[in-house]
Amino acid sequence: MKAKIIIAIIFLSTGFIFAQDYKPDGPPPPQYDRKEGFQNFKNKLEELEKLKIIDALHMNEQTTLRFFARRDEHKTKIKNYREEQKKILNEMYDGIQKDSLNNSQLNEKIKEYLNIDDKIEKEQVRFINSLSDILTTKQISQLLIFQNKWMQDIRDLLLRHGFRDRGRK
Repeated sequence: MKAKIIIAIIFLSTGFIFAQDYKPDGPPPPQYDRKEGFQNFKNKLEELEKLKIIDALHMNEQTTLRFFARRDEHKTKIKNYREEQKKILNEMYDGIQKDSLNNSQLNEKIKEYLNIDDKIEKEQVRFINSLSDILTTKQISQLLIFQNKWMQDIRDLLLRHGFRDRGRK
């Protein structure tokens, strides 16, 4: 009988102990930030792309440094052009929503947007042509093939896995 009481006390006391909320002494864990998570994903993806380019083009260290310095400059220019386009799109959107832009003003915004598209295309051509002092013609061809395949693979990955559960909890 005493053994049963002791066992019951042990079970009850462990139940009371585990029922208590655990509150650690330190600060609470950081909350997940979607933008930060996306930025980390983007950085890892860019690092993977760099490694794959180095592997695909069989570049040595000096060529790699020169190529990525030029590529970073190119990507910065393209990013700036995309930001200009985004600004124009926002202006068009606001103008349409507020009904403050007439057709001629909208046509002007469309022309500005398309002019930036032309600038992006010219920058792409300039960049590829500028690589001839760093890469061989074969390597430039391999780069173009790689970029096309990489973008298609990323697109497929995002369509297959990335956005299917968006908004669900």
